[in-house]
Amino acid sequence: MNTYGTIIGILTSALGYKDAAASAFGATFIIGGIIGSACFGVIVEIKKNYRVVTIVICGLSSLTPIILMFALKSNNITYSSVSCFLAGFS
Repeated sequence: MNTYGTIIGILTSALGYKDAAASAFGATFIIGGIIGSACFGVIVEIKKNYRVVTIVICGLSSLTPIILMFALKSNNITYSSVSCFLAGFS
């Protein structure tokens, strides 16, 4: 999560985004990570099923960077923000 938040400025400047968008994307990563940690933490505490949660997180963590790549290339700030949130969430 912190790695994406750190390098998002480099990725977005190469794709023509402004600094304000890069800052918003970084904040969205971090907010998504906090919410994802809380959600998955509660699920693990209630269900006690670590294996399923680990598989879900690994699957999402494999899929969301691909979605993020296409979202950033689309130059659509809303789509990119949602993708950043999902990447942070996973």
